[in-house]
Amino acid sequence: MNLFYKSVFSSLLPMMFLIPFLINYGLVDFVSLTMGKILKKIYGFSRSGIYLFCISIISGFPGNAINAKNLLDNDMITKEEVQEVLKYNHFASPLYVLSIANPKLLLAHYLPNFILPLFNKKKFYDRKNIEVSKKEFFTIFKESIDGTVHTVLYILGIYLFCTIIISVIPIPPIKYLLELTNSVLYIDNNIYEDYLLLFILSFGGLAIHIQIFGILDEYHFEYKKYLVFRIIQGILSIILYIIIRNI
Repeated sequence: MNLFYKSVFSSLLPMMFLIPFLINYGLVDFVSLTMGKILKKIYGFSRSGIYLFCISIISGFPGNAINAKNLLDNDMITKEEVQEVLKYNHFASPLYVLSIANPKLLLAHYLPNFILPLFNKKKFYDRKNIEVSKKEFFTIFKESIDGTVHTVLYILGIYLFCTIIISVIPIPPIKYLLELTNSVLYIDNNIYEDYLLLFILSFGGLAIHIQIFGILDEYHFEYKKYLVFRIIQGILSIILYIIIRNI
């Protein structure tokens, strides 16, 4: 529980609470106007897609799913575009990565998220006549607390379930693939440590996958493509790290 509090709870809670306020008071427009023109031409995402991409860099996973759900709930983005963005957009929290690894490893973890969308052939357009209904401050405050408590309990439940499985079946492949926060504790200190850590960060762990698709369960996203891109991202991250660490 102490590990969950330090590594997960403390980094996710502020973002989960603030997201509804940020959307309600126009952060989507601000981010999309400042970053949108360049990234829209490069990646083909809409303004909301660019916002989701940029804000997820800060929040990490499963914050990207929380951001996506808020956009979908406000009818600011299509399900198809969220599916595409999430396929490429898979960041661990930068503060968490720097707490367990070096800056070069962080760079190798992040770069594939900017490289892989270059192969996106789809173009997404801004939704017409999008207007987020402005809610009263205290309404947003209550909704934020309700949503945050529900999501935190859901994430905690998955974390505890995976922790129990790891303790009962302490087989290395299961530990590494199941839960990110716990698995980094079991990596042996050897020359392959950075490569294994980087793949685990880029893959995210099945617990993270369950959290993301559970948060978005009402929208019924396809998991197969998401899983394939996590493996591709893990391999690409290792290749980039081999190049970066020798610079």
